Amino acid sequence: GLVFPEHAVVGQERTPAGLAIGRDILQDGERLGRIYMVSSYEPFYTSLRRQSAMFAVVFLIFSGFAYLLSSRLRNVVAAPLYSLSIASEAVTLHGDYSVRASRQANDEIGRVIDTFNHMLNEIQARDARITRQNEILAQAVDDKSREMLLLTERLVRQEQLAAIGQIS
Repeated sequence: GLVFPEHAVVGQERTPAGLAIGRDILQDGERLGRIYMVSSYEPFYTSLRRQSAMFAVVFLIFSGFAYLLSSRLRNVVAAPLYSLSIASEAVTLHGDYSVRASRQANDEIGRVIDTFNHMLNEIQARDARITRQNEILAQAVDDKSREMLLLTERLVRQEQLAAIGQIS
């Protein structure tokens, strides 16, 4: 066995390399010997490095998976919403009710896009009806204005003829 020097630790001592514990072995007050135990931190540090490396690898794998999933979700969610956004901006900024958002899937966003496009169809049809009614009204006003002008001219002529008839 190993022989430890007399100055070996009695009690416990922490060092950067590990932990040392020493105890005297006594019998009837007489020291029979000393037990000395040294534990190194190296196995702990080795295990910690191994677990940290495994954690880093797992983290990178899940980060890559999350990136791929988010890329896929971006195409599924963001692209249709972007299309809807562009269409709504065209309507809002330019009053262009002929634009339509493109539906890309049969999901909730697709139904929102269908509803938006249906709304635009209704607005466009209503605007066409209003435009037709305005044209009809404008024509009726023009017709009535011409009729009033003719009546006014006839009335003026009749008054002139009556005035001429009174003079003679």
